[in-house]
Amino acid sequence: MAEIELTESTLIIHLRGPSRILAFLSRVPLKIPLSHVVGAESDPTVFVKRGLKVPEMPSFGFGPPTPSYWEIQMGWGMQKQGGGGRYRLEGGHQGFWEAGDPQHAITIKLTDERYTELVLEVEDPEETVARIERAVG
Repeated sequence: MAEIELTESTLIIHLRGPSRILAFLSRVPLKIPLSHVVGAESDPTVFVKRGLKVPEMPSFGFGPPTPSYWEIQMGWGMQKQGGGGRYRLEGGHQGFWEAGDPQHAITIKLTDERYTELVLEVEDPEETVARIERAVG
């Protein structure tokens, strides 16, 4: 789960819980100048668009089958470039993935940064996207 903090000139991403450990980011929290933020969107189909394929898992009689946190974090089916949620986009660009629930995933588009997009899980996607869009103007 990520928490987004906005200042007058910076977007700050705080990863919480296991996400922080599994992300292997060189800079935590991740600080991005607002001038490098192109925009943000909430799109539950981002998992499908990025090729995330979660295998069917048996429920063993304990409820509906659900993928483990580790399987989602490792992004089965995505073209991996290194570890820690990094993946390759078309044109050789890199993205960063740290989301496990498509209903809470947002995509932040960037320019002039190591990653051209960040897919993050947040508590309230619509409110977070609205805040980012207002800040970017």
